[in-house]
Amino acid sequence: MLRAFSHLARLRILHLLQRGERSLDDICKILQISPGEVCRHLAYLRKAGLVVSRLCGHRAFYTLAPAKSALQEKAFACLASCFIDLPEIQKDVAASGGLGPSTQTNTSDCCAFASVSKDLVKSGSAQPAIRDH
Repeated sequence: MLRAFSHLARLRILHLLQRGERSLDDICKILQISPGEVCRHLAYLRKAGLVVSRLCGHRAFYTLAPAKSALQEKAFACLASCFIDLPEIQKDVAASGGLGPSTQTNTSDCCAFASVSKDLVKSGSAQPAIRDH
């Protein structure tokens, strides 16, 4: 699960989905990422148990999966409060009409997680190749 948080595009998708269900088209439009790239990252997130999908006609909709562990709960809480200072997330918030965390939570419980994850994203060293096919 932690590797899913090591890629900036996946962090952006997860952050976007924290406010609720989004279609593939919505995600691509807000994040300005190609549908192919978004689909690869969504597949990775589904395999990690972080995202669930549903079909409605020919459209796919995605939402965060319910947390299945304390670690996953902490990771989602950290995503809501610790990553908002990333410029890309701020752009996504603006593009989605102010989609941001509903409340500012105490970040002391997740700062270590955020620090490590941010360092991995910035260094680019933790962006593993995605093989979902």
